[in-house]
Amino acid sequence: LNKNKELDVDYFDEIYNKLLICDNIDSDPILKSYNHEEILNYYKIKKIKLHKEKHHKSDFLDKSIPNAELTFIKAQRIENIKNEKSAIESQANFLLELIKRAAEESAQISQRLDSTFPARLFDSINENISSTSINDRLIGIQRKRELFMKFGIIKSEDTFIPRKFSNATLGKEYSTVLNLYISDALEKLSPYEELFEKINLFVNLLNEKMLAFKEIKISNEHGFYFQSDNGERISLSNLSSG
Repeated sequence: LNKNKELDVDYFDEIYNKLLICDNIDSDPILKSYNHEEILNYYKIKKIKLHKEKHHKSDFLDKSIPNAELTFIKAQRIENIKNEKSAIESQANFLLELIKRAAEESAQISQRLDSTFPARLFDSINENISSTSINDRLIGIQRKRELFMKFGIIKSEDTFIPRKFSNATLGKEYSTVLNLYISDALEKLSPYEELFEKINLFVNLLNEKMLAFKEIKISNEHGFYFQSDNGERISLSNLSSG
């Protein structure tokens, strides 16, 4: 309160989503409903007014409303006002879209490589390929596929490594074919590499540090979802904002 009887009182009621504003001691308080964007705009304008008109710097507003992109999270539920979906549902759909894009890119690579396989095979027919190298690369690519399957990025398939694989029975002609096959398989999986690294970090962070009595699952049908300790799927809309 100053000598002009100017009173600056703001109170936000999280339960009823209402902002109480009183700018003058002689006036009655105004109680209005605002969405999160309107509230942010109100405080941004207020911050500018304090700086330009009153030449007063507010450390609280500088810390609360920095010059950066802001997201207002209501205490009662994480919401996405634009499409009326919760933020967590929007993120699940976003991840699903990323998985679909990676699958489409992988399919395009597969089509290109499969159509040129015979020609490339004849071009590499005289290369000397170590059977030991073939075996190691087969094991490596199988492990990579298993990791991708574990996180639901690609669909589960049976192993393609023969159980009774023998280096002694692998002739030169087979080494050439398998070497080219492995190279193609790695290139087909390449669109998933960066996505897998991010998902792996995301899942490990949540499951090990933040989630209690539930864990997050990745799916190429749902993006991600949560599962309770007893194996029941938890609806994203039933999750609390915490």
